Amino acid sequence: MTDITCQICTDLMPLVQDGIASDDSCQALRRHTESCPACRALFQGEPPASGSQDALWQKTLGQIKRRLQLLAVMALMCGMFLGLGLTGNSGMFYNTLLMPVIGILGYCLFRWRALYAIPLLLLLLHPIANLAAVFLEGEPLDFLSIAAFTGIYSIFALAGTVIAGLVHFAFQKGKALKPLALAWALVLALGLGWMANGLVGNPISKSLASESARGYLSKRFPGTDFYLEGIHYDFKTGSYRASIKSSGSMDRYFSIYLDMAGQYLWDTYGNVEDKSNTALRLDQEYRELTDKVFTSPFFPYHSDIMYGHLEIYPKADLLDAGENDIPGYALVQEELVEDKLYDIQKLGAQAGHLVIYVESNTITAEKAAEAILEIRRQMDDAGVPFHAMEFHLEEPLPEDGSPRNKSIDVLEILSQDIYKDGLAGRIERADADAKAHSAQEGK
Repeated sequence: MTDITCQICTDLMPLVQDGIASDDSCQALRRHTESCPACRALFQGEPPASGSQDALWQKTLGQIKRRLQLLAVMALMCGMFLGLGLTGNSGMFYNTLLMPVIGILGYCLFRWRALYAIPLLLLLLHPIANLAAVFLEGEPLDFLSIAAFTGIYSIFALAGTVIAGLVHFAFQKGKALKPLALAWALVLALGLGWMANGLVGNPISKSLASESARGYLSKRFPGTDFYLEGIHYDFKTGSYRASIKSSGSMDRYFSIYLDMAGQYLWDTYGNVEDKSNTALRLDQEYRELTDKVFTSPFFPYHSDIMYGHLEIYPKADLLDAGENDIPGYALVQEELVEDKLYDIQKLGAQAGHLVIYVESNTITAEKAAEAILEIRRQMDDAGVPFHAMEFHLEEPLPEDGSPRNKSIDVLEILSQDIYKDGLAGRIERADADAKAHSAQEGK
């Protein structure tokens, strides 16, 4: 029977000592310890002979090294899948921190072979991560995007590999260029830190911004129930955005923007004061109603542009309604009541506006009338009233990318005017008005 190795013997010792090992395992351990003084001393709990002490230490260190390598491989694979899985959302910027760590792990495992092993692994694993994202209802990437992101991630990973290699070189004996290697490693690390800071911020700045936001709330809004819900870094502005909410309120929320030193920049409390938040909430509720109709499998038309919204404007804009093409039936934003539960159907009948684009090979007023009547019927059956509709009947976009030649454009037709008798004629007049308006705007 083939003798077992020292590593297997060491693994079997606890099982044999506890009396739960099989007879074959006990016999294998006995045969090995008879011929291996180091393992025999370890099994009997005796100090090993001086001649075998170094061998025992080498075996122990070898076991530790192999286990550390296994952990490094697991960390490397998990880190790669995590980083690749972040692609396509705001969390992808954390790869500026994650990929250099993967590069460091790669150097620990492969040394300088990591310079080609890590990019190759990223390239092989990225399609798998992309496929997993599809199963998780994420946004899939095309081949060119996968290749581009893999290249970007590889650059960050290779920077980590070079940093690890330079540090390892600097701590080897007899190297004359150790200070230069450490200097380059520091420069690369600082460069990665600067780039990551610009994309995801840093814990110190986040803490300063958080404390500053709480101080601002207590100073400007004493005695209120406003609280800091969370704070996030906005890489576009290079600032932190503190999300402020009020307990039990749907409309009392705003944001405070702070710089990297935690200094106040501006806030959006005006959206609470002028009822913008209330208007947004009501508009979203109405749009959800109309979307149920537009996304229904029984809705006969499909387009990239089909939605409903409430015509709500600030009082200042309504004073200039003639210049801004604001309809006369629009609601006054400042007159809305904060946190009030409105009847959305009633608001839809008063100020609901549908915007619909439909493609067809037949571009006639009769075809447009047929589509508008059907849309009206679908809305009525679903109990979704509206006050007016903007409707466009267009030719399919030519494959050569040239502009469409024909369309029927109705910038606004009131719900009360949507009935069969004479509808095609009303659409022809509305189309003529729309084209005249467009020509006037183009001058």
